[in-house]
Amino acid sequence: MRIILFSLLLVLAGCSSQPQVTTYFLGKAPQATSETRATSHLRQCQWRLAGVEMADFLAGNGLVYQVSNHELAIARQHLWAGDITEQIKVKMVSLLANECPREASVNIPAQQPLTLTLSFNEFHGRYSGDALIGGHWRISKTSGEQVLQADFHYDVPLTSDGYPALVESLSLGLEKLARDIDAGIASLNLTSEQSLASTR
Repeated sequence: MRIILFSLLLVLAGCSSQPQVTTYFLGKAPQATSETRATSHLRQCQWRLAGVEMADFLAGNGLVYQVSNHELAIARQHLWAGDITEQIKVKMVSLLANECPREASVNIPAQQPLTLTLSFNEFHGRYSGDALIGGHWRISKTSGEQVLQADFHYDVPLTSDGYPALVESLSLGLEKLARDIDAGIASLNLTSEQSLASTR
């Protein structure tokens, strides 16, 4: 009887020691301001997010953390709640939709939309207490002709220790990226308007 009871205790102890898996998602974009909503009827965004590309080591389910200058650790108990590529795509579409009703929207014919592609080679935490978001984005015409491209890199400090803080900082980095893309499209729009003015 004692042997059976001892064996049962070992089984229970083994069950209780199983690591708990926690999943994370990037969350929704902040709501557009009343000023943005008031001007949204004046302009229309003529672009689409064609895709998000991730470096191989970032494309898995586990959150990635840089533990030294030359070492990366991929978490086994802290996982993305679904495909991280798709999460980034959904969040960026939402963020850019908040931005584009303002002066950054591009006034081009609806049959000639611009295509935005994002590539990430950094989307992870670092031992220094930062979240790293890096890569490049490019805007092309439907014909494939490249219109604009830029590299990006952000170090976003973590507000506290732990994976929840890392996810929050990664999300903030995407907000910074959306603002910079917005500014790039705005400059493209300004250049186009100046070019049209010079030909009149």
